[in-house]
Amino acid sequence: MDNSNKPLKVFDTITAKELYELNLPEIKQMIECILFQGLTVFAGSGKIGKSFAVLYMCMCVSDERELWGRKILKGTTLYLALVDNNQRIQIRMDRIIEGTGFLPPENMHIVTMAEFIKSGLEEQIHSFIKANPDTVLIAIDTFQKIRGMNSDRNIDAYALDYEEIGILKALVDKYNVAILLMHHLRKAGDGDEFNKISGSTGISGAADNLMMLSKEKRMESTVTLQITGRDSADTKLVLEFDRAKFLWNLVSEEADKYLYENEAGENIIVKALIKFMENRMVWENSPSELLNELKKIDIKIPDMPNVLTRRINHYKDYLFKQGIDVASTASNGKRTIIVTNVHT
Repeated sequence: MDNSNKPLKVFDTITAKELYELNLPEIKQMIECILFQGLTVFAGSGKIGKSFAVLYMCMCVSDERELWGRKILKGTTLYLALVDNNQRIQIRMDRIIEGTGFLPPENMHIVTMAEFIKSGLEEQIHSFIKANPDTVLIAIDTFQKIRGMNSDRNIDAYALDYEEIGILKALVDKYNVAILLMHHLRKAGDGDEFNKISGSTGISGAADNLMMLSKEKRMESTVTLQITGRDSADTKLVLEFDRAKFLWNLVSEEADKYLYENEAGENIIVKALIKFMENRMVWENSPSELLNELKKIDIKIPDMPNVLTRRINHYKDYLFKQGIDVASTASNGKRTIIVTNVHT
């Protein structure tokens, strides 16, 4: 068929300047520096303790309970425990609750059966989020249980992996939630530990972030949780399983701080704001007025109030560690920034 006379569809573009000035929300952190808004593949060897870890993560997020010293973004969670039945899940919950003493949260939902990708799963997730708009985390145990059976043996494995991960990623992008997708490791690997994730590189390539739970020897009491991705600094946590409380406890951690700490310390807006508040206790005014004040300190600061507030919000935790607390209010369409020097 000759399609030469059909009109071409046009790109829906945005200019670089428009995008730079656009006031977009920050990437949410469901578990501070560990679990982010987006699609995270959580891989680990069989029977290593992934299910206990994910169950406890869901319980902590639902109940806003600190995990491994990290802050939590509270919200409804959905746990697709597709390799278990209600009896096994209840046993795990019994052990965790007896060990921690906190009650099971009412805003944590559990299912043991779900449809496959492209066969109804997306609609089920749509319906759940519509009924529970405060949903922040969906955990799926495991990826293989939602993939179904593909009868085409000639299909490209990379293309299939990338497509299926992409379908789940479209859901998180639409609803600004986190999907924690549990998966398996293969024994073979190379210098990069994350290449042990089962399947083609289409899985790791399409995911936003990767988590891997592993141990060198089966009988060891400690495991290593490695985290990498688009939104997180490379992080390694050493965890030990408490068999009395059935919880993974933090033993030690390493993290590449450059993505946040070093970056924040060198940011011109951060440095100017710290200098501006040196001899002030409280400052309160509009973002535009704060921009004017900071440009007196560093003329290179972009002349855009939206960029200013975006940078300050992004480095808010770092600023607080330096003694600068930043808050904002909005009334009658006008935004006010309140900056407090907590060291004065």
